Amino acid sequence: MQKQILSPGNSDVLFAVDSFLKASESLVQLKPKEGWKIASATLAEIYKNALHTPWRHRLNQKNSLSRNPYTKASRQALFLSTKFHQDQIRDNGEPVMTHVTEVWALTLLTGGDKTTRLSALLHDGPEDMDFDDVSRVLHRIDKRFTAEGFSELAEVIDWVTLPRKLPEGMAKHAFQVQRLISLPEHQKSDQEKALKTLRRAQHLKLCDRFDNLYTDLRDGSEEIAHRWLAKKWKEEHGGNMEEFSSYFNKYPLKDKQRIAAEIMAKRLEKMEELLVAVAYTHDVTDTNNKDLHSIRMIHGMFSTFLVPKIQEEFGLEEKPLPTLEKLQEKSPDILKKNGLENTPATMPHTFQNWQPQESTLTNTLEQ
Repeated sequence: MQKQILSPGNSDVLFAVDSFLKASESLVQLKPKEGWKIASATLAEIYKNALHTPWRHRLNQKNSLSRNPYTKASRQALFLSTKFHQDQIRDNGEPVMTHVTEVWALTLLTGGDKTTRLSALLHDGPEDMDFDDVSRVLHRIDKRFTAEGFSELAEVIDWVTLPRKLPEGMAKHAFQVQRLISLPEHQKSDQEKALKTLRRAQHLKLCDRFDNLYTDLRDGSEEIAHRWLAKKWKEEHGGNMEEFSSYFNKYPLKDKQRIAAEIMAKRLEKMEELLVAVAYTHDVTDTNNKDLHSIRMIHGMFSTFLVPKIQEEFGLEEKPLPTLEKLQEKSPDILKKNGLENTPATMPHTFQNWQPQESTLTNTLEQ
């Protein structure tokens, strides 16, 4: 990830994110009460009006946050997140904080509770910091927010954080799938608490993936192909990017579009597998499950808004996203594909075959 100090000053970063937070909090009145169909219909406008307006125009003095413990904690989360990310730029040139606050807005829209929304503001901190031991960052988060009444916050962030070293022989995506079907080991004495952590982590991970794909949609074929070809160029020719620019400009447009289409097809496939993992751990026939309602809202935004847009933009086959019920049926094949068929996977809605997984935070909390 590229890094630079945002100009003209870090105070502008704080002002920008604070403005977004206030504007987005006022959007809570747009939160759909009739279900995910309204959410998918309003999401495009919310992104257009709230996320693509110049930062300073987002400030709405009449819509400040109410004074309550969540407000204090959200301010602290916002401040800590800007300390994590204020000098970080994504590969497409956007500040990392843009992604962080977009994920926060998505958790808000899809019914995330306060802990889930706070975790959205901090979810990339442990991975993006330069510490060899991510537990140092998690411990810092745990200590600060437990004092504010959010003792489970660090555990949620932990469950969506990749360790510095993955288990031997396990790919990054397979590790993420495993996390979404497993209960945290350090909460093994309290299955209800462990399940709540898992549900929040599932909600957060899907919102995170939604925003990553939405960013890809905004970037378009040219930018995605540029990043992929630049990476290959560096591997083969070193860091002379002036020569790469000339090479890229001469690269056939059809080939750029083909590369971008292949990349996006794989990313949609992995997104679907994450949804399969989440559906696998739910009783999808339970119409009164609040957590499942949020998952259905996110699934609806994928299926009626984002997936069709990506397929259209990148020239992919028009293939509807299966329902949660159909996705759940695919779980044995997806687990096998990711090498997890022999893993005693969790079925949290019945607490059957519960197999806790080791957590990054475990050793930290025991110290």
